[in-house]
Amino acid sequence: MARVVRRIVDASPLILLGKIARLDLLRVGGPEVVVPGAVLEEVGGHEPDEAAAQEIVLASWIRVAPSAPIPSSIQAWDLGAGETAVLALALDDRDCEVILDDRDAKRSAQTLGITARGTLGLVLLAKQLGEVSAARPLVDQLKHNGLYLTDQVINQALALVGE
Repeated sequence: MARVVRRIVDASPLILLGKIARLDLLRVGGPEVVVPGAVLEEVGGHEPDEAAAQEIVLASWIRVAPSAPIPSSIQAWDLGAGETAVLALALDDRDCEVILDDRDAKRSAQTLGITARGTLGLVLLAKQLGEVSAARPLVDQLKHNGLYLTDQVINQALALVGE
């Protein structure tokens, strides 16, 4: 995989990482972190979580980008507004990686040739790069705060990093 220069982030990872005060994991490996304006609107429309919203506001290193025009190749997937905006922004940016948790959005990214990773994958990367000493406590916090993955998927993922 090519070096990731920027990460374009969807609402779910922002909300989940904000809830556990670990937005810093978006910066693992040093890329620029970009959030499309449509994603910020989506985050604001979710059930209020003041802690998560405060974390996002305080993260001055997050760059908000205007949403890009949506090509028909992305419209055809009929995804949510946030996922659509993330993929549209990433479509012509081969130095980026998208961070989203929606399964259909990840499939769309793969089909479009866009590198994608979910919140769980970001935690695993942080463990692999030595940014966190253990992934399981973070995954447990994320699951407690709404990460929807089966225990089987989580355990298989954690096994990849020796946990």
